[in-house]
Amino acid sequence: MFKRLRIQAALGALVLGSALVAPLGADALTATGTMTVTTGVVASCTTSATTANLGTWNFTAASTASSTITVSCTQGAAVSSVGLDNGLFMVAAVRQMRGAGTADIGYGVYQDATFATAWTNAAWPALATYTAVVAPAVFTAYVIAPPGPNVIAGTYTDTVGITVTYS
Repeated sequence: MFKRLRIQAALGALVLGSALVAPLGADALTATGTMTVTTGVVASCTTSATTANLGTWNFTAASTASSTITVSCTQGAAVSSVGLDNGLFMVAAVRQMRGAGTADIGYGVYQDATFATAWTNAAWPALATYTAVVAPAVFTAYVIAPPGPNVIAGTYTDTVGITVTYS
C-alpha cells in the first residue's frame, strides 16, 4: 500500500508539472512588425601599381620599363583624372631616382610606349571622364631613364604618388 501511495503521488506530481509547462493554447495572441536594414555607399576609389624595374642601368644607354596602374572605384563613381606626381626627388622639372649619397638618375614617366606624351598630374591617359564599373580600370605607365652621368654603383629608387580624382 505504501508503494501504491508513492506511485500515485509521483503520477500526480507529473500531471501537475505537465499542466504548468503546457504549450500556449489556441487563444494566445501575437503581434508582428518589421525591421528596416539600411546602409549607405559613398563613392570611393583605391589605386595600386606594380614596380617599374629598369633593371641594370648603364650611363651610356637608356633603360626602359613599365608599370601597371590599377584603379578600383565603387560602381558609378565618375573618375576625372589619374595623375602622377613628380616623385620625391624632382630636380629642374625632371624626376630623379636617388641612390648612394646624393647621386641621382633622371627618368620620365609616359602614357605611351614611344615616350612621346608625359604622364603628370595634369596629363593622364584617359580620353575624358569615365564612370567606374565592376572591373577596375588598368593603365600602363612607361618609364625611361635616358643615358646620363656616371654615378656610384648601388640601388636607385623614387616613389611617385598616384592621385585619382573622382566624384
